Amino acid sequence: MRRKPEVAEQEILDAAEALLSEVRFRDLTVDDVMARTAMKRSNFYTYFNDRNELVMRLVDRIAGEMFAATEPWLSGENPDRVAALRQGLRAVVRIWSQHAAVLAAMNEASHHDEVAQQFFRGGIVQEYIDRITLLLRREKRDGITAVRNPGETARALILLNVNYMTERVTGEGARPESVATALEGIWIPVLYPSATV
Repeated sequence: MRRKPEVAEQEILDAAEALLSEVRFRDLTVDDVMARTAMKRSNFYTYFNDRNELVMRLVDRIAGEMFAATEPWLSGENPDRVAALRQGLRAVVRIWSQHAAVLAAMNEASHHDEVAQQFFRGGIVQEYIDRITLLLRREKRDGITAVRNPGETARALILLNVNYMTERVTGEGARPESVATALEGIWIPVLYPSATV
């Protein structure tokens, strides 16, 4: 019986994510991924051009979860800005922790592959920076925050998150709660200094 294309693609993505919890990105091969599915190696190329594209598609899924989790803070819909930020940071750390191997692979790929770099750093990371910049400009105008340079503050905080979570959650296996607490201790005083952390 032939699989539906979306089912086959999902099977490959799931196999790759499982494999990335065992091997580093540089050791990931198409043969190894496809050995974890009930498909032939050639089926891989029906859905993906190469392993970088495979990881990018995995990260796209994860990024969607992260954006959804931080939407109450990013949209400004929750009037308790500190609670919304805290909730968003905790959710991002939890999601990062659940998909640490994939995100480590994407981070690794983004340092030596131009397409991966554009996708991750120039795409997902930059989108977060842009959205936070807009939020901080609005909040500065409304007197909610007093950050001097919203764009550079957003960039510094997001790059801190990516590098810190890559090292602590992915590399050292730190508890997500302690990572989230450390990030809250930075983000909240920078953005909302009158709030109690």
